[in-house]
Amino acid sequence: MPQFPPVQCPAVLPDEQAGPSCAPTPCKRKRQVSENEVCRLCQRADCDPDVVGRLCRQDGLCVHENCLYHASGLEQRGADDEGFYGFLFSDIQQKLKQVAQKRCCICRLPGASVTCRGRRCPRTFHFPCGSERGCVSQFFGEFKSFCWKHRPVQRVRAVQQDQTCCLICQEAVAGRPGYDTLVCPACVSAWFHRRCIQGQALRSALHYFRCPLCQDMVTFQEEMFRLGINIPNRDAAWEDGTFDDHYLRHSSCDAGQCLCPAGREQVENMGPWRLLLCSSCGSHGTHQHCSAMGEEDDSWECSDCRDLHTVFLTAASPESSLPVQGPSHSTPAPGTSAEEEEARIPEGHPDDQLPSQPVSQKPADSP
Repeated sequence: MPQFPPVQCPAVLPDEQAGPSCAPTPCKRKRQVSENEVCRLCQRADCDPDVVGRLCRQDGLCVHENCLYHASGLEQRGADDEGFYGFLFSDIQQKLKQVAQKRCCICRLPGASVTCRGRRCPRTFHFPCGSERGCVSQFFGEFKSFCWKHRPVQRVRAVQQDQTCCLICQEAVAGRPGYDTLVCPACVSAWFHRRCIQGQALRSALHYFRCPLCQDMVTFQEEMFRLGINIPNRDAAWEDGTFDDHYLRHSSCDAGQCLCPAGREQVENMGPWRLLLCSSCGSHGTHQHCSAMGEEDDSWECSDCRDLHTVFLTAASPESSLPVQGPSHSTPAPGTSAEEEEARIPEGHPDDQLPSQPVSQKPADSP
């Protein structure tokens, strides 16, 4: 058996030392918590649900959603309504026994269920520990996870003329792309904290998630999937559907002059008083007639979001910024062979072809 040297987890991510951070708030371990509040896989309570997903509880078994999806070797052998998301209770219990003696390379505690998919990498870790220390877990295909040494990186070279702010929270970001700082690969002008763009992805979901600045969807989603952003395949938070009990949908017309005789709160499913919500923020609305929209129009953007895009596009114009080099994707750039493109991917990162839509089922790990 080959002998691997002991792995060392960086106290601070090397590519984030020079810049501010908006990283996920570390999960706190409580000394005394109820058993039905602690995930059996990561042994943690009070984690950020944007990171670990919902807490699943039944018959004394308690696990985080994303800890399940990224537990190496755990297969979905049941139907969607069996166990938790198709993970059978018996399989989860068996996995808990298998990882009981595996120590996390980050916190050094037992129960590490996530294994790095880098070539011959021995690192194992708890899912939330990995998210705090620069590990990337992908939410498509085989649901691969990578440690901080083998994670996918952004192939975007962008030079900031002045201090750049996150397009979402308006706080400063690091001076170059890294684990905690992501850039839109399409316009190379929109910068985000990882935590901020992850929250946006969870609210917008697959059919609305796009770059808030340039509005690109296909290239933007591909890159965010590859970098470990979870983009759920469901209705947006502001749409009618499964998540209505968790979110309050905006329900009034915000046009400068509302023309509806019954007032701003009057909303109909069709016709001139149909309400359209802002496709960027979802927190403003307009009657179809009040903004001179037609029956065929399904997309509308509020003035606040339009003004914000104008400001950033002006700041990112060629006259006010330095030339940038575009990113590398799974599809080679014109004039570049597939072999040359693959050679630029870090060792241990066999980036497979990215899907146009995420896979709802987690396939079994390859032997």
